[in-house]
Amino acid sequence: MKFITIGVYIRKAESFITSCIDLNTNKIDKNKCIHEFEKQYKNQNETIEYIQMNQIKVMNSGIRVN
Repeated sequence: MKFITIGVYIRKAESFITSCIDLNTNKIDKNKCIHEFEKQYKNQNETIEYIQMNQIKVMNSGIRVN
């Protein structure tokens, strides 16, 4: 599994919808969003799991670490 810095990952998660915009028409490509969502969701859950298992504090993320 490839991990990138947390700050970059959070920015990527926030811009998911923006990444689904078709540059030719400037409209959201619903098929692309549907196709990419599962991959993005799985990646996000794996990253959250990694953060929690390794007790990494990420400020303002909403991820709780015991």
